[in-house]
Amino acid sequence: MAILPRMAEGMALPTGLEEPKETGVVALNGTVLGGTLLVKDELEWEALRGDGGKMRELLERIGIPFSAFAGEILGWKGSPNGAL
Repeated sequence: MAILPRMAEGMALPTGLEEPKETGVVALNGTVLGGTLLVKDELEWEALRGDGGKMRELLERIGIPFSAFAGEILGWKGSPNGAL
């Protein structure tokens, strides 16, 4: 079992429709960090499929960057040569 902390549960995902109730809120649990993403309906799926940058933005918004805690784990301060 792995413990993977999140900074947020998810984010609102514009679906291209005018009605706010039609805008999906994608909430992510640990399954996404394991490579699985479940969506509630076709609108959310199409919004994510149509814009690959949205998925990256979503992951950046919920995740904690490795560089934020790498020094504690690896025993050094900062990232080596800006790698992280």
